[in-house]
Amino acid sequence: MTRFRFTTALLAMLIAGSPALAQGRQSRQGQPRPATQADEARGLDALDDDRVLTEIAGRGLLELLRHAMDKEGVPEHRRRALLARISLNRLQADEPLSTTERRELVSEVIANVEQTVQEADDAQLLFEQAQLLIDKGVAEETRLLEYFGDNPELRAYLKPVTEGIAQMLTRATELFQAEADRIANRISGPSDPAIRQWQLADQLTQRVRDYRAFADYNRLLALDPTEPQRLQLGDALLETVMPADNDQNPRRTFVQAYLGKVALARGNEKGLKMARDYLEQVIATSTDGAELFDSYYFRTVAEIQDRNIAAAREQFERFGQWFAQQSMEDRRPLMLVLEYRLEDAAQQYAQGAQERIEAQSRATSVLVELVEQYEGYRSIVTEQLLTRLGDQANLASLSPLMLDALVDRGRAQAAAVAQHEASQREAGVPATGPAPDRAAIERGIAAAEELMRRARVGDGAVDAKAVARNAFLRALMLDILDRKVEAAEAFVAFNEVPGAEPAQKLSAFRRALGIVDELKAGAGGSAQRVRVDEIEGRLLPLLVGPPVNDKSRAFDLANRLHRLGQLEEAATYYRQVPETDPRHVDAAYLLLMAEAARLGEMNPTSPRRAALATELPRQGQRTLEQLQQAMGQADGSSREAYRERIARVRLILARLALQEDRDPSRTLALLGNIEQDVQGLAEAEQILASALPLRFQATAAAGRIDEATQDLLALLERSDAQRGLGYIAHFRETLNRAMQQAEARGDEPALRQLIQTRAAVTPRLVEWIEASDDVEYRRYVYNFRRFDAETQHQAALAATDPADRRQRLRRALETYRALQTDENLARYRELLEGLSPEQRESIEYDRDVVFALGNINFDLGEFEEARSYYGRLLADRAMGNATRTTDQDGVPRQVANNEFWELYLKFIRANLALNNPREPMAQQLRNLYATYGQNVGGTAWAEEFEALRRELLGDSSAPTPSSRPQ
Repeated sequence: MTRFRFTTALLAMLIAGSPALAQGRQSRQGQPRPATQADEARGLDALDDDRVLTEIAGRGLLELLRHAMDKEGVPEHRRRALLARISLNRLQADEPLSTTERRELVSEVIANVEQTVQEADDAQLLFEQAQLLIDKGVAEETRLLEYFGDNPELRAYLKPVTEGIAQMLTRATELFQAEADRIANRISGPSDPAIRQWQLADQLTQRVRDYRAFADYNRLLALDPTEPQRLQLGDALLETVMPADNDQNPRRTFVQAYLGKVALARGNEKGLKMARDYLEQVIATSTDGAELFDSYYFRTVAEIQDRNIAAAREQFERFGQWFAQQSMEDRRPLMLVLEYRLEDAAQQYAQGAQERIEAQSRATSVLVELVEQYEGYRSIVTEQLLTRLGDQANLASLSPLMLDALVDRGRAQAAAVAQHEASQREAGVPATGPAPDRAAIERGIAAAEELMRRARVGDGAVDAKAVARNAFLRALMLDILDRKVEAAEAFVAFNEVPGAEPAQKLSAFRRALGIVDELKAGAGGSAQRVRVDEIEGRLLPLLVGPPVNDKSRAFDLANRLHRLGQLEEAATYYRQVPETDPRHVDAAYLLLMAEAARLGEMNPTSPRRAALATELPRQGQRTLEQLQQAMGQADGSSREAYRERIARVRLILARLALQEDRDPSRTLALLGNIEQDVQGLAEAEQILASALPLRFQATAAAGRIDEATQDLLALLERSDAQRGLGYIAHFRETLNRAMQQAEARGDEPALRQLIQTRAAVTPRLVEWIEASDDVEYRRYVYNFRRFDAETQHQAALAATDPADRRQRLRRALETYRALQTDENLARYRELLEGLSPEQRESIEYDRDVVFALGNINFDLGEFEEARSYYGRLLADRAMGNATRTTDQDGVPRQVANNEFWELYLKFIRANLALNNPREPMAQQLRNLYATYGQNVGGTAWAEEFEALRRELLGDSSAPTPSSRPQ
């Protein structure tokens, strides 16, 4: 009788569960327990504090429970037990939970199971809670272990859960048994109504006891296959359930399938044999599709576990033939899972390398098919695969699917990091729960990089869309790990990722921009600032240009390009700044500045330059009007900033009027009151240093040289030496720049006028400085004397009348000779920097003066004197070598030293003009070609040297290219 009662109850639970229990779960789980008569007599106010807390926890009122526990000073172990009740309520509710959230709630309940069991006094409620935990915390994981195979991480989760459930069922059995015993002790005779109550209580006791067999199968799967306890528990289960395998049992095949799975989980040779026998019996006799599917499935698994791959293939083929005749499309994914397990085992137990590679390839193909056709299996496949992958596995050897799985795991852990940090920021306290696995995030980043590497080398097995997705996730993970610079670079580089969609790119660029703005506002070191600036330089064109066309960043891009000297590109983007941008007026001003600077760099004969020179005055006038309007609406420091900009625009317009339109009157009109315009501005002196020389030039160009000179001298009189020398330097630079531009565009009249203007002024400057009482001014008197000599020399060379030219050369010659006096030599030595007193005293002459004297004598035809000066310079190697080092954009470069070549050429020519023997000069020329080859003459005197070579050496004497490094 007892055995029959056991098998009936067990079958009911194994097949469908108990309707009575299901009804109980609906009516009682998570609800206050029914009030007894005593409760009603006392009322809620009469309940003790502990029962009140239990009531609150049972109703799921978390915040109220925490408040009450804090107020009552509830001990920590009791707090955990009450909070576990809350977790049970959440599991019971219809709240959608992720797998991670669900498992965390189950683990919270199990962590306090001993307290729960100790305090339990309601057997039915405890039984329902155990069933709930099986349903929510064990059932899905058990199926994964059954169908997908062993998984250490799943077992690690399941073991404490199944053991806790076993404790709950044991305690429920004890409570039901105690109730049955209590009722039995009240029975007074065969007709006592208590007999019926005892029967019900006894059935419940037996039902919970038998339910352990079902729960212990979960325990069995949660144990490590190598643990002896797994064999012991498997044998105990088999012994418990075997009696139900009899001819009288209408569900015998169900029991046999169950026994087959228990034997399979038990393991070893004995268990595998039993599993084969039980499963074959089901296959032979069952008519239930679900039973047959599982039996075929686990019959194949038995051969896989036995490492008999050939037999496993036979069973799988047999299974496939049966499955093809069924209407079970919903189980098609499990067929793929089994096929993967078979090929994975074939790879593990392969005898040779080629066999292993082929099996691995087949296994990968099956998984790809599974994930592609059944998206819902992606996370399951990912979890199963990763638990079998060691942390040290070589990423280069993994399939794209495995790499994708690693990236996905990293993403999940990165999300957990972000959630933890957000919780800490909001609550101000460290987040609870397990710490996210940062190593998994790093592994995910590395896996994404490996996928990207394969895509770059054209690996056809890598899906472009998957690469794009993982590249984006890589950048996200870098950001969450606070590797901001790398994250920004990754988001910007997303533009080059194959398969990236426009929407993905836009999202990546915007994230990069947020990181860049954050880093720029931070306190990073100089190296980081350089990297961030470089990243921004690559990012802004992607945002402003197509297909994004985010013109709100056009100003930032233009400003950056302007700063880097890329003027034409900067101008392009300044024009794209929207009128709605509050920096629109700034953009107009900076556009003018960029275009004005670009004009100065362009080829003077370029049609593009002519067009720009025509457009700039109109653009400048519009900008001037915009700035004046903005200044009228501004106050304080903003107003002063507009004043400065207006002055600078006037300066640009004045320069354009003088140098491009030859309209000195317009220049004077713009700069006539420049001192008042900039008075009080922080940059006033800098603006005046550029404006006043320009105004001087315009005054002189208008024919008022004396007036211009007096203005300049008056300016120097009211300036200290430092400021005055700055004005003079700008005066010199302004004239030099104007002369260079006139020469470049071939404007001889303008060039001669500038030269003559300067030559008329410099003697007055020298007189003024010589008469000055300012020691600082007088310290530079030698420089001004030499400047005057250079100016007179240049004016002589510009003269068109031969007689006037010779007369001017003579005056320049005397000016230079005067610089060779002891007094001037002493002043020259004082200006030399970086020399010791002894080195300074050893200087015998100013090489520029001696070279100029030689050149003037050469131009006057006084070759004896010229040769003397040239010979001295050559003997002292005063002009250096054939090349010199110059700095170009911070990089030292070797360029031709044209002064060296001019000196050599004129020295030889002077000797020839004096009818000195030709052969020494010819030999000297041969030596130069032997040494410098095609570099003879540098960039300025090559043609003159070629003419000299033909004259001295003849056409047949071709230059010999030099092998010496230049």
